[in-house]
Amino acid sequence: MIEMIEVLVEELGSNDGVKRLHARERLIEMGATAVPALMKALKSPSEQVRWEAAKALIALGRGALVPVLRGVERCVDNFWLKTGTIHVLHTLVREGVAPEAAPVLEALEDIAPRVEAPVAAYHVLQQLLQKRAA
Repeated sequence: MIEMIEVLVEELGSNDGVKRLHARERLIEMGATAVPALMKALKSPSEQVRWEAAKALIALGRGALVPVLRGVERCVDNFWLKTGTIHVLHTLVREGVAPEAAPVLEALEDIAPRVEAPVAAYHVLQQLLQKRAA
């Protein structure tokens, strides 16, 4: 399964639009299983791969929220990862899918995201865990 995911992520950078679409749709169907590879793809040197990975994460909606927040909690040093994460969270917040992620989005867009974003992500994750436990 991991090999298939890696192949599909690689196909997100294809020059063939149909191949890209098919790869993205298959990754979306895989759901949470594909999220770690999609998060990694946000760091890709290929703009096309990053764009398609972000679109796939957005399509997963709340299913991508916790892994994305955990990614922010661990590291936002990579420019492309930060930019892709901002795009994903911005869309999820704007569409009302994940309004509780707004503080993380604000922290990522602030002047000190390395410090503020992981803390904001931690707090939102704690809130989500508390809601699940209730």
